[in-house]
Amino acid sequence: MTREIIQKEIETKQLKKYTQKIAKYNYDKKYDDLNIDELKEILSIIDKYGSKYLQFYKFNNEEDKKTFISNLSNYSYQPIFNFEEQEQLEKVFIYKTPNNENFEIMFNFEVLEKIWIYNEDKTAKFLELIPKRRVLYLHNMGNYVILAIDPIGIGRAVAGIDHLEQYKKQIEEKLANPLFDRICKLDIEDSIKELIKNLTLTAKGIKYEDKRTARETQTICKSSYDNLKDVIVTLPEDKAIQDLKLIYKYQYQFNNQIKQEAISLELFNKDLLKITSRAKATKGVHDELKASIISILSKQ
Repeated sequence: MTREIIQKEIETKQLKKYTQKIAKYNYDKKYDDLNIDELKEILSIIDKYGSKYLQFYKFNNEEDKKTFISNLSNYSYQPIFNFEEQEQLEKVFIYKTPNNENFEIMFNFEVLEKIWIYNEDKTAKFLELIPKRRVLYLHNMGNYVILAIDPIGIGRAVAGIDHLEQYKKQIEEKLANPLFDRICKLDIEDSIKELIKNLTLTAKGIKYEDKRTARETQTICKSSYDNLKDVIVTLPEDKAIQDLKLIYKYQYQFNNQIKQEAISLELFNKDLLKITSRAKATKGVHDELKASIISILSKQ
């Protein structure tokens, strides 16, 4: 592994501008002056956070949690860039706390992605299959487990049931440590509704046809002051909350200034949340969102 390989991976993810900020904030260095260990650390941040699909699980009981974590063996961060086979998970790192309370696990894998390529004079373009590295990241927050996977494809087809199930089977094979019979998958639709009702999330809007009047209805929510609760209440029966395009605004400090940015969210199949960080990989916003959802799940 060389600096060039890691830099290429960072730039392939179109995150060079963001990593320049991390380099300045974490190391007080320019991006091009980072050594290989510092680049690896930044890549590990990018691998964990950014545009992801999230699923939430809960350990069946405290014994299942302790057993699973205690059976893990720590493995230092070693990203893999050369793959022998597509869609086969490769271990990147495993970390567990000495008291067996918390863990982090990462795998990466390769997929073939359809990319539009222009010819030399840019008069035509064609689809080409390009190999892309993708990451699957598992960690816990208390008794809850979050599975995060890079986007693969579009919409519900992406990490839908078939895709995720094949990776879940590989996780257990690679770890030789059963996980998914020790945890249960959680629907988060009600949690998302609650976050809309308390104005933590806003919505871009929704269009639908009113079957009674045969007219198209459009609801647009432009600010946190819109009455989003009414948007949910008045949705037609055949429209789910996942038809809303959601926005989460968050604040962060950079160079002693408070800044505000937004990320896009979308819910699929009641249990799969898409988070799009718009070319950033921000731990704080991921943790805030996960903690907000878990706080509601814990009360249900």
